Amino acid sequence: MAKTVVILGAAYTGIPIAHYLLKHTAAKVKGDLRVVLVSPNTDFYWHNASVRGILPGQLPDEKLFYPIAPAFAKYPAEQFNFVLGKAQGVDPASNSVNIRSTDGSEQSIKYDEL
Repeated sequence: MAKTVVILGAAYTGIPIAHYLLKHTAAKVKGDLRVVLVSPNTDFYWHNASVRGILPGQLPDEKLFYPIAPAFAKYPAEQFNFVLGKAQGVDPASNSVNIRSTDGSEQSIKYDEL
């Protein structure tokens, strides 16, 4: 049975951790590894550059916002899942996190590591 790691947030730590797990750790985990990345946004916002981004003609939007999902397209679908939503609660007793998707639906995701 695959081990599931759920990462809440796709920002400066969530995205690199997901990539690292998929690239370096997945092959070492007995029974496979599944990574679930949860984010309320489809794009990564590079806020360090936002000061230049507000000045006309200095930095285009493509340099401020990077789509998250295409960066993970190289990984097998059974190893990676991108969930567009927010965590509403965590239940450590059942190892599950409740997610409210941006469309208003809710789901519960079981995890081995959070």
